[in-house]
Amino acid sequence: MSRGCEPRAVRIAALAVALGAAAATSGAPVSREQAWVDVTGFGARGDGVADDTAAFQRAADTGQPIRVPKPRAHYKLTRKVRLQASISGDGSLPEIRMHGADGKEEHTLFEIVGYSGPGLVLSGLKLDGGWDGVARPGEWSHLVLIKGSRRVTVEDNVLVRPFGDCVLVGGEGHPQPSEDVLIRRNRMEQPRRCCVAVISARRLVISGNTFVKTLDYVSAIDLEPNPGHPELVDDVEISRNAFDVPRGVAIQLYTHETIATANGNVRVLLNTARARQFFLKGNNTGTWERLRIADNTFHGDPEGDAGERVSFLVLEQEPRFHPRVLRDVAIEGNTVQAELRERQLYEDRLLGIHGLRLVSNRWLGSAPYRLVATSSPQAHIAANEPGSVVARGR
Repeated sequence: MSRGCEPRAVRIAALAVALGAAAATSGAPVSREQAWVDVTGFGARGDGVADDTAAFQRAADTGQPIRVPKPRAHYKLTRKVRLQASISGDGSLPEIRMHGADGKEEHTLFEIVGYSGPGLVLSGLKLDGGWDGVARPGEWSHLVLIKGSRRVTVEDNVLVRPFGDCVLVGGEGHPQPSEDVLIRRNRMEQPRRCCVAVISARRLVISGNTFVKTLDYVSAIDLEPNPGHPELVDDVEISRNAFDVPRGVAIQLYTHETIATANGNVRVLLNTARARQFFLKGNNTGTWERLRIADNTFHGDPEGDAGERVSFLVLEQEPRFHPRVLRDVAIEGNTVQAELRERQLYEDRLLGIHGLRLVSNRWLGSAPYRLVATSSPQAHIAANEPGSVVARGR
């Protein structure tokens, strides 16, 4: 059996074992690291007034796992803290809030750079980026920034209002991709940019999260290697998440057309979504390959704008942009039951796919569905219901 076809339970179980991070309860991660230190022992006050940044950094500089107790109000940070070991709440979801976020990276809450130890876990915390909801320049004040690190888990947190991304996995100028990263069972709300941004990663699992995003900028999950860097997205699973993204995009793949490296081996499985678009691979990008989109449920955009175009799938690559191609795409067992508003138009578009498999998908209800597959020679299209939804073009 190929890696891309391994059952989800096997994949996540194997990754959790490798990370040593199977948490029994929120705020109590299993870790090989010992001797937890308490941030209050380094001067953190948690009253929402005193600046606790230095106290958190002193605790992190010990190299020991950090325990964060319930604060009187919240812990106030004014610049980023670099972690070297796990950090965990006490079970109360203690809140850590960034003050003065302006979209610059220095106002990221927690940064993990070059970690390669036995397993770093960030769990049981409420992280608030302090973004006020105004769409203005700047998008790099993240909640959790992971660069060139291995065996990192982000789980059982509430992540809200970053002036950037809730979690960014890179990359971002680091010469190595992050590897063996697990992002699970978090609730992420109202980012300026993305809930999860994937810039450079290998063996990444994003599973069991809830994503709420109302600003239609970028997408809830964005897979987007930067041009001009040795960045790569390979072997990513996005599974069992719930997306609430009115007027927006749930999952987007993008690479600049100048990038020659093929990105892919992406599996999108068993998710549910309300969004304007569920899965978008825009036209004329770099090469994407080995994509599997299976057993997802899409409800359209019932809170969206009248007259908008609603799509479960848009995957396009103009053949004239060869050698950049879109290939080996399986779309199987998905269910679309869109709740369309007045004058909303539903249309799925598949263009220029080499090795398309479109099998056993269902479009339910009375909405006027339409899927157009063009310039995709030798596509295998079968057992979709109703069959009249699918139209083949040249």
